[in-house]
Amino acid sequence: MNGKSQRTEECAYDDGGRVVGVVLDDVVVVVGSEDAGGVAEPRQLILQGSNSGIGYDTAKALAASASYHVIMACRSAEKAAQALSEIQANSPNGSLSTIQLDVTDHASIYQAAKMVDEEFGRLDTLINNAGALLKSEGGLAEQMREAFEINTIGQVIMTEAFRPLLAKSKDARLIFLSSRLSSISLRLQRDHQSYNAPFASYRMSKAALNMWAACAAKEGKEQGIRVWTVDPGLVATNLGGNKEALKQMGAGSSEVSAQTILSIIEGRRDTDIGKLIHKDGVHPW
Repeated sequence: MNGKSQRTEECAYDDGGRVVGVVLDDVVVVVGSEDAGGVAEPRQLILQGSNSGIGYDTAKALAASASYHVIMACRSAEKAAQALSEIQANSPNGSLSTIQLDVTDHASIYQAAKMVDEEFGRLDTLINNAGALLKSEGGLAEQMREAFEINTIGQVIMTEAFRPLLAKSKDARLIFLSSRLSSISLRLQRDHQSYNAPFASYRMSKAALNMWAACAAKEGKEQGIRVWTVDPGLVATNLGGNKEALKQMGAGSSEVSAQTILSIIEGRRDTDIGKLIHKDGVHPW
């Protein structure tokens, strides 16, 4: 004996067979990605639109755990800095940083991807949260152009720009924020609560996003990139307009939506890969 204690070591696995930790003397030590020295690194996540609403509450929920580093991607660098300061004021266990990114400015997306590559070398989770319910005074065609640019095309470019970084992750997760209004089946269901809601251009842009998510799931399968599409529910945020009026209509808190997203990242919705999920289940396409 050399005077040092002997330590027994073996891997710990989840139900899917993935290594989630190392057992040292009967104690499970949870691990993330490891650097060259064997020290666990936090999972790297990019979260769009994280200065308000669902994005902000998701960033705050993720920052509660030391397992994550949240890259808060915002159109306004000033608003991003303010949101970051507010979350850090609560002394989170996790780490955060900001990056300027506008989904309608494709050059800014590729520039952001380059910066993430240079600083972190990989991406574990991409949360495509940006979206807009536009009230253009133009006709339907103009409304569609505006809605598709933000809700669909911007998310396509985000996926294409960050896919190579996701491919470097051992547990890549790609999440799209969609809507129950995107469901073609529910649009024709007279007794559904969203049946009388208009917003044709928004509905179509989110339905197109669902198809892109399905394409991304197929294309990313060989790279181990798993995909979810999420209906956050009717939430009182800036996206929907008057918050107080929305609350009177039964709109919920964006903190609940954040927990749904968190459940995907933590692996609690792994049985719903490739589906349009909500907090209580799955919507039909």
